[in-house]
Amino acid sequence: MAPDLRTEGLHFAGARLWITDGKPVADLLYTRASGLPVALLPRAHRRRGPTEAASKSPSRGDLRVAYWQDQGYTFAVVGDLIETEVRGIAQRARRLSES
Repeated sequence: MAPDLRTEGLHFAGARLWITDGKPVADLLYTRASGLPVALLPRAHRRRGPTEAASKSPSRGDLRVAYWQDQGYTFAVVGDLIETEVRGIAQRARRLSES
């Protein structure tokens, strides 16, 4: 089930499943009242280790990315957002995934 991110102004619009490097990657797409859509991307990886905080938010051109790792998965939030927005969305999605 997709995380409910309405408190962050995002509305779930659909999902796609991709294969990257032989691993499945889900692409959960969220729309918002104004601006481009935002994606939440969970991806399985080999390393299973402790949770890493959602404190990384590099930029890729106009896009911001915030990501964290938890129990064999990397989660990323990607969108045309400012740093505080992308971090807030990532923190909310992380809290929801832990509950």
